[in-house]
Amino acid sequence: MQLYHTMTATQGIRPTLTPLIQLIKPLGVLDSISSVLSWDEETWMPPSGIHRRAEQSAVLAQMTHERWHSAELRNALAPHIDLTTGVVNPDYTLEESRLVSETYRQWRKKIAIPTAFATRWAALVTEAQHCWQTARDHNDYTQFAPHLDQILVAVREKAQYLGYSQHPYDALLDCFEPGMTTQRLKSVFEPLKHGLRQQLAQCSFREDRPTLPGLFDEDKQWDLGVIILKKMGFDFNRGRQDRSAHPFTTTFGVDDVRITTRFSPTDILEGLSSTIHEGGHALYEQGLKAQWADTPLGTACSLGIHESQSRVWEVVIGRHAAFWEGIHPHVQAAFPENFANIDTKTMYRYVNHVAPGPIRVSADEVSYNMHIMIRFELEQQMLQGSIDAMALRDLWNAQYQQELGVHVRDDRTGILQDVHWSAGLIGYFPTYTLGNLYSVMVFEAAQRAIPNLMDCMANLEFTSFTQWLNETIHCHGQLYDAETLIHRATGERLSATPFLDYLQNKYPITD
Repeated sequence: MQLYHTMTATQGIRPTLTPLIQLIKPLGVLDSISSVLSWDEETWMPPSGIHRRAEQSAVLAQMTHERWHSAELRNALAPHIDLTTGVVNPDYTLEESRLVSETYRQWRKKIAIPTAFATRWAALVTEAQHCWQTARDHNDYTQFAPHLDQILVAVREKAQYLGYSQHPYDALLDCFEPGMTTQRLKSVFEPLKHGLRQQLAQCSFREDRPTLPGLFDEDKQWDLGVIILKKMGFDFNRGRQDRSAHPFTTTFGVDDVRITTRFSPTDILEGLSSTIHEGGHALYEQGLKAQWADTPLGTACSLGIHESQSRVWEVVIGRHAAFWEGIHPHVQAAFPENFANIDTKTMYRYVNHVAPGPIRVSADEVSYNMHIMIRFELEQQMLQGSIDAMALRDLWNAQYQQELGVHVRDDRTGILQDVHWSAGLIGYFPTYTLGNLYSVMVFEAAQRAIPNLMDCMANLEFTSFTQWLNETIHCHGQLYDAETLIHRATGERLSATPFLDYLQNKYPITD
């Protein structure tokens, strides 16, 4: 494979990378095995299998932990990078340098966490997630708050282990969006919030949402989703789709990428959107280079970039007038009775209806990012220890009233709606907004590169767009960091301006 040819070629006294590659590739395989178990747990595993699955996952986690902490891996890294400063051999190519630096970055994070803490953390989040589900079922945050307090204590401890230079939030953010900092996010989010406040106050699409009559057969929704996935370029010979309660994408390898979706009998958009969304993630995974498989280079460079690929398909394209011009005949053919009196313009108004509500996952594209910024601000306070879990609920509800004009009626649709905090995933939420910002930048660059893109969308012909995404985003893996990759792809630096301009054009502000 080309990676081996490149990495093993020696010039003078340069050490070969072969021993390091031989050690890190099995770690990638172990991760893929863990993905198989997680996918099965969410799709086909019988309920009583959970205890055996927990044992299997624990053994895999221990094996992975021991390999990362081994002296053998440390010794394999040492010839290529200064283990104290992180400075890579300057004679290496870009591929070699990034392979070493990304392996080093992951290694530093793994060894920074003591085994005793990792064990305690696993038990803590397992119990917290179970309690969160119970509290959510009973609509009672007070059952979960003590567990969240414990998680916050542990998360602050984790941030200290990982290390940071300015804000403890940086340590956690870097786990999901490498290189991103709290200060950098603020510089992007503050103008975004200002623009969204104006947009939400005066948005012109806030009339009543059209009603879609009748029920929508799930099998027909499935068939419609498969048609769109194939047109997007999802390769069913290298992947499959299944049903799950919470749609997700997981990768066992570049030739085995799995997605799941879910359907609503009363809302055709829920199943179609989740299918397209996960399809966007899957195209990224199928577009990674096979020769980099099971190494850091063979993975997406950040969750923000990954989210940009799902959101550009689901929202920027999936809610575009040209797309609905193309898909409307397929929808009518699948559901002739439901859509007998529903034209394309009505469907366009339906999918682009703006009405701020309490639930993040069902938010329209104008209000969605405000949900994220509320969480971002609360998480920073949580990390600094300035609020406890019980006070958090009142702050949550007050922020929703202030920023979105939404009265949060209960805990289930309020502070208990997301699983992230019970899983200890603090620092994850901002990647959703980064994905939205990147998605608009990517689409606008694609329009410049593909002059007839609108016609292609109206005919559901996405070959040129998918190929462009592969060449500019997917195939590079972690060869570049997120901001460098997006600049190479679009010619622009990350900012809120393209996204705000996009909203302004799509939802004109009225006087």
